[in-house]
Amino acid sequence: IEKLHSQSGPGGLHENTFLLVMGDHGQTINGDHGGGSAEEVETSIFAMSFKKPPSSIPSEFDTSYCETDLDQKKTCISSIQQLDFAVTVSALLGVPFPFGSSL
Repeated sequence: IEKLHSQSGPGGLHENTFLLVMGDHGQTINGDHGGGSAEEVETSIFAMSFKKPPSSIPSEFDTSYCETDLDQKKTCISSIQQLDFAVTVSALLGVPFPFGSSL
């Protein structure tokens, strides 16, 4: 992240970089991952960009909450459905939506 930040200014190598780290599913403590329990269907995602968003998200669509840490860095956390995620990332990357997904 520090490397990306140091090269993210105008004209920098990572000026337009969008970092996305995610899992496709969770798993139970026993390693099971094919069922429908919360442990199996929920997973984490980390998304980061140093660019300012072009506009704010309308409040009715914003499920995030933000906190400022002791170093005055702002961190925001939100929750999205996986189906919504697939369509959103496809739109961001400019690729066709996954089969069976729609806006």
